[in-house]
Amino acid sequence: MKKKIESFECTCTYKTKTWNTKVSDIWCCENYVEFTVYCQGTKLKSYLGMGSNGNWICFPEIDKGCGLAELHDYYWNLEKLCKVLENIIDATSIASVLKEMHVNLNLWWGCNEITF
Repeated sequence: MKKKIESFECTCTYKTKTWNTKVSDIWCCENYVEFTVYCQGTKLKSYLGMGSNGNWICFPEIDKGCGLAELHDYYWNLEKLCKVLENIIDATSIASVLKEMHVNLNLWWGCNEITF
């Protein structure tokens, strides 16, 4: 099953800088979510999933990925993403998107059982 989800934007903040990040091409698949993040001139094709050892995200176009905490755990995920992306703006954008996605994932899948 593959379900197309409407694009959204979220506001990101790092120190005194604030910007909007767009998330589009969102597809909810059986075991993962595929989406593209546009942040401050960067385009990151992303795959978010949950396995037996927890949540993960990968960015196949740059050959990187990492494990994640729960999606609403912004600071833990930001720390992990900073190590992988090596860019605080991109890491902040992705961590903000994940926190926003946490609110909507159960609605997108049409159930109350997803534990991202």
